[in-house]
Amino acid sequence: MTIIADWLLFLAALGAAFYCRVLANRLRALNNMDTGVGNAIATLSERVDSLQTTLSSLSDQTAERAARIEALTQEADAASRRMELLLASLHEPQYASPRRDTTKRGAGVPGPRDKEAADRDQHQREPER
Repeated sequence: MTIIADWLLFLAALGAAFYCRVLANRLRALNNMDTGVGNAIATLSERVDSLQTTLSSLSDQTAERAARIEALTQEADAASRRMELLLASLHEPQYASPRRDTTKRGAGVPGPRDKEAADRDQHQREPER
């Protein structure tokens, strides 16, 4: 019985030694700088550096574009204000000079353009119901 126990203990020790050898080989491969974790860490470090430079250049470009958009927005606001003033001046009949058609009807007779303006003014003066 003791001989069987000794053999079982010997086989268990041999199995543990084989398992330790396999683990050592795996650990050595994992720590290898060419194919293991070392390579992965080196590659990731390079990519982080690359991403940092890309990010800094993109942030510079973003700041430039934001300034350009701000300038264009201010120009558009100024153009919008000018257009509003022009439209407002077109709709004010007191400042517009009346155009008279003197070619066929004679002086003082409103032309077709004055009729349209008069109709527009009439619609503006009528209260909405």
